[in-house]
Amino acid sequence: MKLMLKFNAVLLAIFLFGFALAWYVSNSVLQANAREEILENARVMMESALSSRNYTNIQVKPLLDTQLKYTFLPPIHFNIPCLPVHDPILLSVTT
Repeated sequence: MKLMLKFNAVLLAIFLFGFALAWYVSNSVLQANAREEILENARVMMESALSSRNYTNIQVKPLLDTQLKYTFLPPIHFNIPCLPVHDPILLSVTT
């Protein structure tokens, strides 16, 4: 083997080792950052839900309690009705 080939092989091994080390470090840092970002977003959503619930309990519930003494208010569900794909009515309308 020539000296140049040996030198290139050593440099290639050093480069591959450095590349693997850089990949491992950057991967662990990126995983930690992603985990922190997800936790922070979850905290923000939880705080938003808690503040909405607190607002409803403090501001809206007393108004509804007094209104319920005089009239019946059925519960309101904000579900969007979905028809199954194989519904005969839906199939007759689309065909």
